[in-house]
Amino acid sequence: MTGTIGADEFLWRGSTPRFSREFNGKTKMYSSFGHWYWYLADTRNTIVHDTESPVMEHNAAGSPFRGNLFRVAERVTRELIKIRLAQLGYPEAALSPSSRMHLRIAPNLANERGCPRFC
Repeated sequence: MTGTIGADEFLWRGSTPRFSREFNGKTKMYSSFGHWYWYLADTRNTIVHDTESPVMEHNAAGSPFRGNLFRVAERVTRELIKIRLAQLGYPEAALSPSSRMHLRIAPNLANERGCPRFC
């Protein structure tokens, strides 16, 4: 998402490390998001089918998705909503609150000639 407003604050990155996942005797490589998502799916299956209390921490070293599954899932959901709003014509939705504030005050920083107040 290079060149996209606010994208540098998101967990997802275009070039992230790849992580291996073994399933049914086969090993595949996944992006950090894919690896986290499969861990979430595996954890869900453990809870539903095995009625066990699984580890709720995703501990893949170097992954931006490392941490408590519920907290990371909440952040991923928020970021996906922001991305979708930006795609629908509201790019400010992808900005942090402080960045949105900077956009609001920027027009007030110029004088009547369009020159910043300090020039």
